[in-house]
Amino acid sequence: MERKTYLTIALLLTILDAVVVLRYGGAIWTAWSGVVWIRLRLLLLAALSATALANVWAQAICGLGQARHGGRSAPALSAAANRTEPQGEGDV
Repeated sequence: MERKTYLTIALLLTILDAVVVLRYGGAIWTAWSGVVWIRLRLLLLAALSATALANVWAQAICGLGQARHGGRSAPALSAAANRTEPQGEGDV
């Protein structure tokens, strides 16, 4: 994927998250105001959503850095280095 695609996805996801929270967050929060364990779960859901959004932005930013430097940042391992050699005799 090209780098503009990563930024577009991150930006659209951020805007959609903000719209949902601003539009429905207050109503949901006040509707469940009396139930403590549900409020805790809503806070956990918000934290997970923020973490996922931060991950999307990190991928978009890392994708930009890799695109600027001409591809992968770590050298690719050869096929011989990826193969595992058997270590002695074992039960098969």
